[in-house]
Amino acid sequence: MFMVAPVVSPLIVNEDGGGFVDQYTSSPSKILGYTSKNPDEDIDWLKHRINAPFLFPQTNFGPDLMFRLQLEGGELLTVALQTKYKEYASAIKTPQAIQKAINSVNPDNFYRNAKGKAYAAESYDDLPKQTLDALDSLPQRYGANRVGYHSVLCGLFTCPTVAVEKSKNWQAYQEILGKIDDAKVVFNPDHEFFVVKFDAIEKLTRKMLPKEALSRLIKGLTDRWMENTKKREALGKKKLAAKLGKKRAGP
Repeated sequence: MFMVAPVVSPLIVNEDGGGFVDQYTSSPSKILGYTSKNPDEDIDWLKHRINAPFLFPQTNFGPDLMFRLQLEGGELLTVALQTKYKEYASAIKTPQAIQKAINSVNPDNFYRNAKGKAYAAESYDDLPKQTLDALDSLPQRYGANRVGYHSVLCGLFTCPTVAVEKSKNWQAYQEILGKIDDAKVVFNPDHEFFVVKFDAIEKLTRKMLPKEALSRLIKGLTDRWMENTKKREALGKKKLAAKLGKKRAGP
């Protein structure tokens, strides 16, 4: 288990005369999240050149969101998070869908297509390698001496994760973890992987403004799902009644 402090990126990096990192400090930012316009800006953020704590990278990068954490011992980690949203139930149910989501936060797949080929090879010189090199350039990164490890904490978050057709206590993350335990889906063993519990996020943000926003969101989605279900059932009964009526009337 990691003990972490709040987001510490962006960083001000001071280099010595030879171009090596001498020291770094946390720096303030007027931007909370930055949406990159191209792969170059993704690389710039990874190399601490864009002053924003959160990065929304290019679609072909893989993750939906990236940020950095400082561990209790002072080491730094990059977090790569994939998010999935659906009005009700789990946004991802099948092993194939879960595997695809997990693959998107695997550092070995960053800027690679489903066949493993580098993205935009005609425009960039080995973009996947540039990305991994940029990750490895993080000063004082956690586990820097581990072979094949790029100090990335890989995560998956589905919202909402409450499957209202079963019960309010059933969480989709349990199904995801169950498929991992059953070896139906796999993740890169060289990197840590986690699944975010929606109820934990809801509890953490409950007092933040707007207060109880996630609770109200889920209630609204649940109410709408139940209303639509009733409408579908009523429509089905109406069609059945019309069909039976025609049969009684005969030719």
